Amino acid sequence: MHSVPGLYHYYRVGFDERELELLPDGTIGIGADSPEQRWELRDENGDARLVFSGDHGEICELSPESDGCWRGRWLQFEKMRIELVPRHSQPLRSLERRSGIAYIPNRFHYISYAQLVRDCIAFARRLPPVRAIAGIPRSGLIPASLLALDLNVPMIALESLCENESVEIPVPRRGFGRRAQDGIILVVDDTSASGRQIDHLRTLIRVPVQYAAIYVEDRPIIHVDHYHSKLPNFAQFYEWTMFHDGNNRSLLTDLDGVLCDDWTGGSEDELAVQYQEFLENAHPRRIPSFSVKGIVTNRLERHRPETEAWLKRHGIEYDSLVMSPHLTFSARDAARDAAARKADAYMADPTLKLFVESDDAQAREIALRTGRPVFSVARNGVV
Repeated sequence: MHSVPGLYHYYRVGFDERELELLPDGTIGIGADSPEQRWELRDENGDARLVFSGDHGEICELSPESDGCWRGRWLQFEKMRIELVPRHSQPLRSLERRSGIAYIPNRFHYISYAQLVRDCIAFARRLPPVRAIAGIPRSGLIPASLLALDLNVPMIALESLCENESVEIPVPRRGFGRRAQDGIILVVDDTSASGRQIDHLRTLIRVPVQYAAIYVEDRPIIHVDHYHSKLPNFAQFYEWTMFHDGNNRSLLTDLDGVLCDDWTGGSEDELAVQYQEFLENAHPRRIPSFSVKGIVTNRLERHRPETEAWLKRHGIEYDSLVMSPHLTFSARDAARDAAARKADAYMADPTLKLFVESDDAQAREIALRTGRPVFSVARNGVV
């Protein structure tokens, strides 16, 4: 007998991932979308089948496996592989005893670029007639552009709405000379929570507009006129704001493959000159806007000077830098303890909410050892 209701990670393999909440009444709460609105557990000749359905009928069929996950495929459209992974609420008991920390896992709601694109397209279908869109810099420009392209309406500069009591709306590039005389001017942001920015814009904008956000926090007062969905009441993590928000102060991150390119040259011992060149001149991938709590890397301790110099040169601030204690590459590789050391660093601070790891296998091991959320760059999702 399978107990199904609960919170899961829903992986559309090769596409995206999100959290999915299966409610006891057979509906889907957090993470529901038009294809996935209801769930049903069926018995087919003694075999359990979990079926999701929505606006397109039955969309997905999953079977239970020995590791506690449900796996299968979409039945329509892309027919991609699906993994439904339960969110475990407790860390491994042995690790809990060893650390001496009574840790209550944090829940993290991750939204990828792919999910944002899907949500913008769905949102566009529900909007009233729109004649122009303005995006709120920086992150609001992403959904504003997506909506403008999908609706084939012009994007206009936010500043133009503050300068005069009327605004010239250009003809869409593929508008065949037609101009929408009716419809609203929509000012768009990616998210809205306290509403301070929207309320400030209301004092500056001099033409009639309406306000929209793709995602809003579930508060007594919603400060926008239109929104796609309400966010669950726990920590948020967006692909487009990764390392650019307050989450930096509660996360640890890997270095190679996250903040800079990964070393792919082969044996560091045999290619010592090339590896030294890599340490000094690795190409940056993500430059955090704020100081991160800590960096935990599998680089050897003896390479601390080059690593610290690279971080300083690229303006990356951090509280701590933990490196591999092994004296040689061969000793490090033989020990195969990178994930264990990263898990130890993660468990040492109960205020930490997230570990960002480049390698998917290590991400899964860190999550298994700690019972905490780990973001896998390789998977582009939380494990």
